[in-house]
Formats: sequence, structure tokens, C-alpha cells
Amino acid sequence: MTVVTDVVIGGAGVMGCSVAFHLARAKGPRVIVVEKGAVASGQTKRSGALVPTHYPFEPEARLALASLHAFQNWHDLVGGSCEFTRTGLAIVSGEADAAQLRQHVEMLRGVGVNTQIVSPAELRELQPAARIDDVALAAYEPESGYADPVATTQTLAARAKDLGVTFKTGTFVKSILVDHGRVYGVDTNVGQIDALTVVVMAGPW
Repeated sequence: MTVVTDVVIGGAGVMGCSVAFHLARAKGPRVIVVEKGAVASGQTKRSGALVPTHYPFEPEARLALASLHAFQNWHDLVGGSCEFTRTGLAIVSGEADAAQLRQHVEMLRGVGVNTQIVSPAELRELQPAARIDDVALAAYEPESGYADPVATTQTLAARAKDLGVTFKTGTFVKSILVDHGRVYGVDTNVGQIDALTVVVMAGPW
């Protein structure tokens, strides 16, 4: 039997569930998520789930900062807990890359990231076990940390379901359906899903 929806998302890892949640939160299209295993059963559950803001390109840095705020306010934004743990993060540099690191920090501070340059001695104070003999300087961001990748994904999925998203787990996509260059859905092991938009979030596999 053919199912019809507005958006079908392939993959119920953290990215697929995030897309589903944000689409549903916007009260927009009908959404179906197709996943061959269970929610967060692929590469997501193997992730270190670091939540840093130190990125060298401004668009990435702005996105990372918005993501950090989301993790810090997860209960209010999504519901439940992503188990975000604030640890701080240091990016170290040798003499050859010290000037570039300073430029990155200046750009990051300009977009609102809480980061600063610290000396090797200051880095040792922050982390007594750090080896600093080849460190010229470091960028330290005190608000960064890590989350639980499975909890993050499961809470996104749970909220997306509350908002009307349908999840089809144990269902794998056999092919993406294309007609005259236009994608119009997917064929799965349990039948065809026609959709105006297909979002591939299946990860590296």
C-alpha cells in the first residue's frame, strides 16, 4: 500500500530526529521518519556528542553557538534531558599556528562565543594533567561540554511524535523514487511512501 506524506526522512539518528522535531515544531508539513533499526541505533549512539563552539568559519560558529544554547536549555526547548554536561574545552596551538588561532578567537568573540586565549601556564591551571611543553597558546571556551547522544535523540523523537510525526522503525529504504529528474518518494521493505520532499539523513553508511 502506498502512503502519502509531505516529507519523508530517511534515518532516525540525531540529525533525522532533529529535522523531524523542527519541522513539526514549525507546525508545517506531515512528516514520516523511516529507520531500518531503532531510534539512535546507528552512528549516533557511537558519537562522543561533544558540544563545542570553536569553528573557524563564521556560519559554522553561529550555528554551533545556537546549538550550545539549545543544549543548555534542552528541557524548555525540547523536553526531557539530553544530559548536557559542561566541562569547558581547550583548543591548543603550537607556534606555527598561534596567529591563526588568535584570529579565530577574535572572530568567535565577535559572533558572541565565550572564548579567550590562555597561556600554557593558565592551561595547566585549568587542566593539571595537560602536557604543555609544545603548546604556544590555547583557546579556552568554558561553556562547552558534551551530551548523551542517545538521550538527545530519543527526546527529540519523543517530542516530534507528540507533535504529530510518524516513525516507522524496522523499516529500510530500498530506493529513492525519481521520475523525470524529480524525487517523489521512497520505496521501502513495507511499501511505497510518496512525498513532496525526501530528506536523506542516513549517515555515512
